[in-house]
Amino acid sequence: MSIKLIVSDIDGTLIPFHGSVSERTRAAVRACAEKGVTFSIATGRWYVPAKAVTEAIGQTDGCMIIAGGGAIVSLSGEVIQEWGIPDARAEQVYAIMRKHDVMMNTFTRGNLYRLNTRAYGRRVDELDSYLGGAFLVHADDQALFERDGLKRPYKMEAYTRDEAKLREIAEELNEAGFSVTSSYPTNIEITERDMGKGVAVEWLANKVGATREECMAMGDNTNDLSLLGAVGWPIAMGNAVSELKSVARLIAPDSADDGAAIMIERALEDRL
Repeated sequence: MSIKLIVSDIDGTLIPFHGSVSERTRAAVRACAEKGVTFSIATGRWYVPAKAVTEAIGQTDGCMIIAGGGAIVSLSGEVIQEWGIPDARAEQVYAIMRKHDVMMNTFTRGNLYRLNTRAYGRRVDELDSYLGGAFLVHADDQALFERDGLKRPYKMEAYTRDEAKLREIAEELNEAGFSVTSSYPTNIEITERDMGKGVAVEWLANKVGATREECMAMGDNTNDLSLLGAVGWPIAMGNAVSELKSVARLIAPDSADDGAAIMIERALEDRL
């Protein structure tokens, strides 16, 4: 059966960590447009850094899934669909995280609120450059964080280099019924269990008229579990964590070896 929708994570999937978009990847994305196959990124990044990737791959039409599945936006940034953690539940996440010495992030429609940046042990401006200079970042303003940052956030995060501390927080959040995943060894990402990349992909598939078996998705870490679980062709990168490989239908080459581009090419040629 022909693939109608291809969705890819960015970091460690479409682009190697600390790498750049290859010409083969750009060509594969162009081929999607030429063959009428919908292509979308699905990332934990917010709009500004996600938009930079769409520009780098040469995508000129369509949409993208951002903030870990918190929203689907057009390439120009218009919100098409969004999901949020209810205010009371966001306050519950905050109460759990603040018991530990970690940096906390919360993403809302137009802002990132960041608290306790000192705890991350890394220059905050490095993180700001990752998010993009045009994005509104509010750092270390507790009153603002508590007033506005907990209003239906798309996702929340804890950052620390202490992996044992992250496991402890994750365990408490899991017991409270939240979905806890990760995109890096130094973070956990928190949403409600009925949110995430998978829910966004299902919504997008319905929008473009693609059945589950006509959808392919690629990822590399635990925040891609719901993404792969939502499609008929779940693909884990060769560099993916074992949890993701265990649910994949196919294993792609590493992201550094153009694994995502190779799988897109195979999908377009009906060679999956």
